Amino acid sequence: MNTRMLLAFHPDNRPHAERIEQNLKGTGLELELLSAEPAAPDDAFARRLADFPGKVLLLVTDNFLKEAACLDRLLPALQNVAEGKGLLPVVAPGEGPEGPVETRFEKVSDIIQYMNHWQEAYLALRRERRQLPPEKIPAFDVKVERVKGISNAIGELLRFLRSVPHIQLEQLESSDYEALFRFAGLSPQTPTPADTPSDPAALVDLIQSSSEDVLEENDAAKGGRQPLSIEKLPPVENQEEPPNNGQRAAKPAPDSAFDEKRFEREIEELTEIQDSLEGEAEAPPTP
Repeated sequence: MNTRMLLAFHPDNRPHAERIEQNLKGTGLELELLSAEPAAPDDAFARRLADFPGKVLLLVTDNFLKEAACLDRLLPALQNVAEGKGLLPVVAPGEGPEGPVETRFEKVSDIIQYMNHWQEAYLALRRERRQLPPEKIPAFDVKVERVKGISNAIGELLRFLRSVPHIQLEQLESSDYEALFRFAGLSPQTPTPADTPSDPAALVDLIQSSSEDVLEENDAAKGGRQPLSIEKLPPVENQEEPPNNGQRAAKPAPDSAFDEKRFEREIEELTEIQDSLEGEAEAPPTP
């Protein structure tokens, strides 16, 4: 009897998903593929992911983290899956116009780029809304609220993904999917269902022991590199926005050592900046 799992992903990353599916054929692991289609209803992806009866693999890429169809109301769905059936994020390169795009969310600087992306998307919609005729505003506001919700949740979502055991796709493939078999409760050597459930501690050890990012950051800490800092940028240069419309976090030094408490504080600061920006965006323009 095969063990069935869900593999959820962004449409642009289907080649990754299909390669994983092909490599696992005949091993006792069977994958159901779920692509987040932009034309689907707002939270269709999150609902299907939450309703799947088995364990879930989440293919996290740069494309995924910048797509509303992937992120709409995703955090509570992932939290429920992680607490119940089981969740394993697999981090893979995204696909950009000029080739692969690295996907990272381990450092504050990584988090900031996605928070800025969604904050800018929200402010752009607010500017566009001001140019619409009154009869089109109600329908457009649905889109605005969707992006606003993602903008508010993206920092917490990335913090959640960082907090659960996750693995790089390259690392997973180079180990012949050993972490995936353990996650599924199967023996990597004998691909049949195990009599006992998988050991979460063993899975965490397997992933963390070979994490190049952790080793890199430990080396950085030993080298005495400067910690990350959060600064506010000058106002957005747009004539349609009020003076000093918004400030956002500047990108910290990319090679700084990671500090858990500092990470928490700086994410809170970023959230406060976002709240301030939203308040200013909601304010009516000065005549």
